[in-house]
Amino acid sequence: MTITGSGFTSGSTVKFGTVAGTGVSVTSPTTIRTTSPGESAATVDITVTTPGGTSPTSAADQFTYDAVPTVSAVSPSAGPTAGGTSVTITGTGFTSGSTVKFGTNAGTGVLVNSVTSISATSPAGAASTVHVTVTTPGGTSASSAADQFTYDAVPTVSAVSPSAGPTAGGTSVTITGTGLTAGSTVAFGANAGTGVVVNSATSISATSPAGAAATVDITVTTPGGTSPTSAADHFTYDAAPTVSVVSPASGPTAGGTPVSITGTGFNSGSTVAFGANAGTGVVVNSATSISATSPAGAAATVNVTVNSIGGTSATSAADAFTYIAPAVNPGQGYLFTGANGSVYNFGSAQNFGSMGGKSLNKPIVGMANMSSGLGYWLVASDGGIFTFGAAQFHGSTGNINLNRPIVGMADTYDGGGYWLVASDGGIFAFGDAAFHGSTGNITLNRPIVGMAATSDGGGYWLVASDGGIFSFGDAAFQGSTGNITLNKPIVGMAATHSGGGYWLVASDGGIFTFGDAVFHGSTGSIHLNKPIVAMAASPSGGGYWLVASDGGIFTEGDAQYLGSEGGAVLPAPVVAMN
Repeated sequence: MTITGSGFTSGSTVKFGTVAGTGVSVTSPTTIRTTSPGESAATVDITVTTPGGTSPTSAADQFTYDAVPTVSAVSPSAGPTAGGTSVTITGTGFTSGSTVKFGTNAGTGVLVNSVTSISATSPAGAASTVHVTVTTPGGTSASSAADQFTYDAVPTVSAVSPSAGPTAGGTSVTITGTGLTAGSTVAFGANAGTGVVVNSATSISATSPAGAAATVDITVTTPGGTSPTSAADHFTYDAAPTVSVVSPASGPTAGGTPVSITGTGFNSGSTVAFGANAGTGVVVNSATSISATSPAGAAATVNVTVNSIGGTSATSAADAFTYIAPAVNPGQGYLFTGANGSVYNFGSAQNFGSMGGKSLNKPIVGMANMSSGLGYWLVASDGGIFTFGAAQFHGSTGNINLNRPIVGMADTYDGGGYWLVASDGGIFAFGDAAFHGSTGNITLNRPIVGMAATSDGGGYWLVASDGGIFSFGDAAFQGSTGNITLNKPIVGMAATHSGGGYWLVASDGGIFTFGDAVFHGSTGSIHLNKPIVAMAASPSGGGYWLVASDGGIFTEGDAQYLGSEGGAVLPAPVVAMN
């Protein structure tokens, strides 16, 4: 060091307090060079002694021994490799002019706040842990675990699971990536995730906050920065599904009804419930369509709900499904209808209304009764449909021009649809009734006069007035009278409950049996006041009823006589029964 003063002479000595300096060199009467001896941290006076005496002490001669600085903490203790982190360093021995290094790289913006605190900005550095050291005139701080600063790489997100959840939030999501550190935060779009747990450097768990229906990026923020967005970090907020249509809207209490559900927000894995009971055979056709089979249920109306990632659909009148109990003692009743739409019921068969006394564009030609006994349809010759009870309208041909008039109808086993048949064998299918074929494009020897469906709704038979049979779908051909000469034309038919056979009835009440249909008797050998126009089988298949155009009833087998209109004057002839 250099000492400046006056009166310096050759042979002068220098002391730092009470300890002599070494290497004293008098370079001029006003300048001396010397080296400070070792000493404890303190401020001492430097004195020069010559033959003329010893210099008096003053503030100008003071020399301070600085201790080596120490670093006991750095905060924060991590930052990005790009640098720029403002770090507060705590320790001892910090003095004005102190410098700071992060590893071998100098920190910038160094500010000595006090002898125990320094602020500095981290320089750029490779991803690693380095020592933060402070250098003062007293020396450079020794490195230790307390002075460590970690350069964290920018985190990445490579997968999120699950990748979707409801808009209400609350979905526990596992995030996979790299560079995930303690204290990491997670954001779903602009909203912070909650319950963040860093499982490892490659895995974080977090709970989704509420969010609008949309796809957002999940980002992770660490001292190293925020993960860049990509398709791999997408999380979709799904809105709760809605149900706007259920078809058919009713079915038997035994279950087994195929139901089509229309709405919004359906996704893979959606489930369907009929009230509190789960539907089976669920197939998600699209985001707006699901198919499911009804489970068994008590006779009641329930809500059909869809549960998806977005939640459970709210209930409304649009999602109602009615479980229909089987008719009580269904074998003890029958219905028939007149051409004017009047309905006559006997036994346990219920009358839910009629078109009697009302103006019709065309006459009624057929009817179909729900298997539950809780409703029925009437069909006019133009294909107009009239519904009663629980029977629902699924469509008609009343507003189109037909090549030939409608002559009959049949309903599906679940009551969710029906077929209409024209005299040329043209078939018109509505609701869940599937089209299986027709004779509408071929030339027939005789016109079609009726039809019957198989018990599973998978097929049907058409019968012509000569007894010719045309089978479609799973309806098997069991025989016909098409190749024999009949005394009277065929006017109707009925299928056995097994679907393995059928009866044909002629206008004189003659009965022709095929397949597993059993002959129980006929009126073919007796004189009738009016011709037979239709027939219906008893539920057991052990008998059948025949009805004449005047409402007279003839019973065979176990079919019981429960009354007729044979002695009454009807406003219009009877045309169909069920």
